[in-house]
Amino acid sequence: MHVVHAVNASMERGPGNGYGIVKAAEGVARHIGMAGDSDDASDAVKAHAAHVKASAENVVTWAQGILEKAEQVAAASDMDAARALAEEIAAMADAIVSGTDADGDGRVSWGEGEGGLAQAAQHLNLLRRAEGIG
Repeated sequence: MHVVHAVNASMERGPGNGYGIVKAAEGVARHIGMAGDSDDASDAVKAHAAHVKASAENVVTWAQGILEKAEQVAAASDMDAARALAEEIAAMADAIVSGTDADGDGRVSWGEGEGGLAQAAQHLNLLRRAEGIG
């Protein structure tokens, strides 16, 4: 199950560097959180670090959901049930990449249940510009 390996490399054998998206997103959330909580962090770092952290935490939640659904697919004896679960996995994978409009306001923010990798990247770029990096 290469999907499971990509999400959490410690659970399955497969291609890649043995890291997985869960571990990577947890690391992003932890480290950007430390940057934002630093005593000498600028206002831009504090604000955008919170946005990146929230998006990374959403990614962890969705990735863990994929792991749960993958287990259910593996145990499914009914093709229709497996197909429905696979569609849920696809929706969570899309949310990981692009985020989702959880509150139905017509836009995807960085907030809880909404932001994904695209929103994390957007706020990292805003942070970089505000700090004159790159």
